[in-house]
Amino acid sequence: MAGADQSSVGKITTFTNRRLRSERGASGVEHALIISLVLTGSSVSFEMMDERVEEHYQATAQDIGESYLQQFAPSTTAGPSTTSTVAPTTTVAPTTTAAPTSTTTAPTSTTVAPTTTTPAPTTTTAPPQVPTHNASDASPSGNFSSDGNGGYGVSNSHGNNWDGPDDTSSKITFTFTVAVEGTYKIKGTVKAPNGNDDSFYVQVDGGPSDGYLWDVANSTSYSNDYVNHRYGGDPVTITLAPGEHTVTLSLRETGAFVKSLELVPA
Repeated sequence: MAGADQSSVGKITTFTNRRLRSERGASGVEHALIISLVLTGSSVSFEMMDERVEEHYQATAQDIGESYLQQFAPSTTAGPSTTSTVAPTTTVAPTTTAAPTSTTTAPTSTTVAPTTTTPAPTTTTAPPQVPTHNASDASPSGNFSSDGNGGYGVSNSHGNNWDGPDDTSSKITFTFTVAVEGTYKIKGTVKAPNGNDDSFYVQVDGGPSDGYLWDVANSTSYSNDYVNHRYGGDPVTITLAPGEHTVTLSLRETGAFVKSLELVPA
């Protein structure tokens, strides 16, 4: 650098230091280029000199040999990439399918025991008892007469065993007023000394035509006995509508007496 003046030397030094601080730095060849540029155009700016150095570098790289430049160029060639062989992805064993959970619930027994509804017993209101009628208030006819103790009948002196209500005119009739329709029994206060003198024919409102053949309980004193029928019920039951009704005793055997009659709900 014998022909270089002092200002050129300072410029070369300054520019060289600047290149060395640059990203790529400055190789020996570039340093020679810098000197050449300064000597041939000392008035160019540093920026233009940077451009010229790059242009000379690119233009002369082929002439001086790529291998020669690379020994001065910063090492930019990375070592061979180590290809990391990625271990094959481990295949995850298929998830074991769990046996289906048995969710069948045993059927709940919902059979409700049948409710036993016991119907309330139907209360049948019995018809009221009809007041007792005494023989002294009844209507006797024929040979029916008082025994002096409140009873009426026919004494043994008049014979016995009349054949049906129509066979005798000796009768006694009791009249009752019924307020409520119902079924009734006939209770009498009677006496009969023995089995040969102990019966009446009984009719209610004139029936039956042959009468109920009532065998009176044997007793020498008055006692209670329900009207029965030798050929039917014991006691006899009758259904009566509201209103007035008659019960007639006809002579069958002498010696049987009646003191009172009463209609009793059956």
